[in-house]
Amino acid sequence: MASSGSGNRSGGNRTGSGNKGASGNRKPSSARSGGGESATRGQTAADRARERVQQQGGGSGTRSSGNRGRPPARGGGRRTPQRGGSSTTRTAGIFGGTLVVLVAVIIIVFSLLSGSGVTGHDPYIAPFPAKAAIVSAVTNVPNSELAAAGSGSGVISPVGKKGTTSTVVLVNSPETRGGKIVITYFGSEYCPYCAATRWPLTIALSKFGTFSGLEQTASSPLDAYASTHTLTYAKATYSSRYIVFSATEQLSNHCVQSSVVANPSPPPAYVCQNGNYYVVKNPSKAVSALVTKYDSAAYVGGNASGIPFIDFGGRYLESGALFIPSVLQNASWTQIVNSFKVPKQGIGQAVLASANRYIAMICEATHNKPPICSQAFVKSAEKAL
Repeated sequence: MASSGSGNRSGGNRTGSGNKGASGNRKPSSARSGGGESATRGQTAADRARERVQQQGGGSGTRSSGNRGRPPARGGGRRTPQRGGSSTTRTAGIFGGTLVVLVAVIIIVFSLLSGSGVTGHDPYIAPFPAKAAIVSAVTNVPNSELAAAGSGSGVISPVGKKGTTSTVVLVNSPETRGGKIVITYFGSEYCPYCAATRWPLTIALSKFGTFSGLEQTASSPLDAYASTHTLTYAKATYSSRYIVFSATEQLSNHCVQSSVVANPSPPPAYVCQNGNYYVVKNPSKAVSALVTKYDSAAYVGGNASGIPFIDFGGRYLESGALFIPSVLQNASWTQIVNSFKVPKQGIGQAVLASANRYIAMICEATHNKPPICSQAFVKSAEKAL
């Protein structure tokens, strides 16, 4: 990843609020006085009629951001309409009721749009449980397809070459936990380079263990390579006989506040102010120390402070993505996984060749003990390293 790329970690505001519900949460309306003569004295007929309509509809509810896409909850039970009154009162009641219903509809529609993130300012895709077909396709890529993809010469970044999409360096500083090699991933959901990386990384890790809890999402629509479809590790768990996978998705793809770009081409255009996205999970002290030490100019040159940052058991380090996210532009999740069946060109070759690179790195870190490491295409990828 070029140092000027949007995967630069400094773009995100780490001190931002971790409360995802802060945005779009409406304040409850002020309490209304109860019924009775003292409460209605001095009111016009229209006021009293409107109040009855409001009482019949129930009290206003506060919409929690945890219920994205749902209308506000209705508080209290319905009251039985009161009969009688003049024709003026009934007419005012009808008018007042229509006005209240119209206002309520507008509020609900606005809440739905802003809560689900489909506004013009930040049409982000909130993570959702990955579909079984997507999970199966990405975690069960046949070895024959990986072998056909080869090393991806000219498609993915050469190892060790600085200032390209990615910088991968050999460090030989083993990271272990419970006797297993630790693969550490540090990224964010808004980052398009992370979005591109999760596809081959998930394929590679699935050759050594099993994922659960994967979710589908996309990178930020307010960043470069907007809305690159991907997976997220935010709620994922991983088990393996050979390795430990430690994943941190620090920031979400939901911007705290966006702003309009002056003279955009094409219009309209928005950016996330100061790269301020909601926090998903801040890194542990151990991960922070690892990233601070190795994602630095001393190890990765101009790619310092880039994300994703991956430590392959202390054997290899990577800062950035192995291929440019533009490869995935406008491709859906289904189109991406279907491309694996065409491993010698386009998306299929970029993703699968990158997966081969990751498999080779993990094999070297584990001293080639896992069965996958004996495959001819893995041996070839190791030689390429």
